Amino acid sequence: MTGGQALARTLDAAAGYGMPSVRTKSGVIVCLRYLTWGRRGNDWLRTAGIQVTDRTIARWKEGTQFPREANRRKIEQALWLCRRSSLADHYKQRLWDNGRGSRIEVYPVDQTTVALNRSRDLRMRHFNVRTEWAAIVDAWSANDHARLDEVWESMTYALGSDHDAYTHVSHLGFGV
Repeated sequence: MTGGQALARTLDAAAGYGMPSVRTKSGVIVCLRYLTWGRRGNDWLRTAGIQVTDRTIARWKEGTQFPREANRRKIEQALWLCRRSSLADHYKQRLWDNGRGSRIEVYPVDQTTVALNRSRDLRMRHFNVRTEWAAIVDAWSANDHARLDEVWESMTYALGSDHDAYTHVSHLGFGV
């Protein structure tokens, strides 16, 4: 996968930790309560394209009615939109760490399936990301994978002459 995709997956995994599945009745109830909590109302659900009455949403939240598959997909989409928006400022602050930045472990693409005359001896690399976290989190929050890839490519230049070998990676590691 591209480095931008790996960044998005890592942030998504941290954001989704402990979130229930919308495939179950209790998961739908928890997700809807999260989405409509406080002053949010049904805004996130409407943004995701759910076009049912407020009474229907109330029945979903109570568990007396279960949404159809298409609406469950939209609830999940709304959940991710809301979750990313809610966590963006927290992630920026935590990853920036008062200017110290956060260390990333970059795991290169597995070379075992590459022909011997074409394979390279690539190792896991570490580097500190300091100034790019705001751009990374903003692109992730907006679900802008093209921007994530652009930021990733600019960051890999810090790896020196090997930077092109880390355009695609098997996965990334960093603490959120």
